[in-house]
Amino acid sequence: MAASLITPQQLVPEGITISFEACNVDGNFFLNSNGRYYIIVLNTGTQKTVHVASPIECSQGYTHPLDITIPATTGNISSGVFETGRFNDSNNYVQLTYPGGITGLTIAVIKF
Repeated sequence: MAASLITPQQLVPEGITISFEACNVDGNFFLNSNGRYYIIVLNTGTQKTVHVASPIECSQGYTHPLDITIPATTGNISSGVFETGRFNDSNNYVQLTYPGGITGLTIAVIKF
């Protein structure tokens, strides 16, 4: 199975009902056209990590990926915004992987 696309949900002034989807064992990605996106990850299992790739090297020659720890059982983490110059790949997608597995993880991407 390949990584799968997550379609961002548009935040509106009157509010939205957020829909979550199961995380993909091979990773997920979302279009990050302007950096105004954040993720919400829910966890009903053991502590997990969401790895956000940073494919572009900084001026010092390093990448700066982000690892987000999702607490066990009651984990509900929101993270973002994702700067385009740091987190976008060559196709303007942010790539997410789950090095500790996906059991109990669901995710939503919100655009504001």
